[in-house]
Amino acid sequence: MRKAKLLFITAALATVLTVPAHAASVGAATVQVDALNLRSAPSTAASILATANENAVVIIGDKSSALWYRVVYRGFTGYMMASYLSSAET
Repeated sequence: MRKAKLLFITAALATVLTVPAHAASVGAATVQVDALNLRSAPSTAASILATANENAVVIIGDKSSALWYRVVYRGFTGYMMASYLSSAET
């Protein structure tokens, strides 16, 4: 149990410390709805990685299509619908 917990924490920290550095130069956005799902692919059928509350700030990696941004939120990299984000370039 202790090894599994340590492995999980190590993996989470590695994700947090490596992923945002790549996307941070593109910009940031604020969630404009009560709750917005972070998905594993740019599709509403894709699995949900996390859910961001209203006014949460996400890091924009790039715009993967007309409808979706690739973003980083709480160490997870995934996709959010662009129409529910208010972006502000950094």
